[in-house]
Amino acid sequence: MKKSVWHQLFIVIAFSVLTTTMLAQGSNKSYNIVVPEGNTILSYLPISDLKTIDSLTVSGILFEEDLAIIQKCEKLRYLDLSWAYITESPEKREKDQAEQQLMKEFVQQVVSLRESVGEEMYKRGEINTSQYVGNKLAVDAAKEEISKIHMKASGSPCYLPSKTFVKMPNLRTVLLPLNATVINSYCFFDCPKLKRVVLPPVLEFIGPGAFNKCYELKSIEFPSSLTNISTSYGFYSDTERTKGAFEATGLLYVDLSKHKWENTRFQSFSSYQQKVITSPGR
Repeated sequence: MKKSVWHQLFIVIAFSVLTTTMLAQGSNKSYNIVVPEGNTILSYLPISDLKTIDSLTVSGILFEEDLAIIQKCEKLRYLDLSWAYITESPEKREKDQAEQQLMKEFVQQVVSLRESVGEEMYKRGEINTSQYVGNKLAVDAAKEEISKIHMKASGSPCYLPSKTFVKMPNLRTVLLPLNATVINSYCFFDCPKLKRVVLPPVLEFIGPGAFNKCYELKSIEFPSSLTNISTSYGFYSDTERTKGAFEATGLLYVDLSKHKWENTRFQSFSSYQQKVITSPGR
């Protein structure tokens, strides 16, 4: 969704809430912030208050640097991002596009070299007709694949980046962006007191280890849009395998009866506690 649309929405929101609201609660503080287009969360959230914030509600377009600021709120217990739109910053998107273009050009050069070498070898009689035709077919197939490579669109989807809120010791409640379709790997890794998570109604993917070591998370409702919950296969580092999305949580019961997909296995929910799992519908 384009920023201009969200900007209009935030103007409407601004009429119903103060742009920045701070309520003193003893030594803790509560903030309700609307971040207009072109601004950052630091424009409304004093650095001096980061270590005392207890509750935070944020609306607006947020980038990586904004999430890094939220992660510094070590006493944060309540986080509402329902009306936030988390996406790549223009700088990161531009960098990714440049890298993708370089890769595309490199592959094109490799394919062109293989094509020209094949032509020369056939002319010199170094390969027979069958080998020449085989090489030609391979080159044509590669060119077709290259033609399917599209650059990222200027508007990026709403998602939760990897390791966004790792090791937030006091976090208890999180309301995720309504438009988020992806929760990437280890997003809430080692948030031991996290008890309540409201997932987006359009969520499609939950990455490996996303809620690993959220020991107090004992129940969660999955939207019908969800199509993939990562398992514990693969590796997180050279010495540690990746974790299932909900491995080492307090989940006692998981109802997946209304979902249909093939990629979710029991490893996604491996836990220290006994529970009943209703398998995905087939």
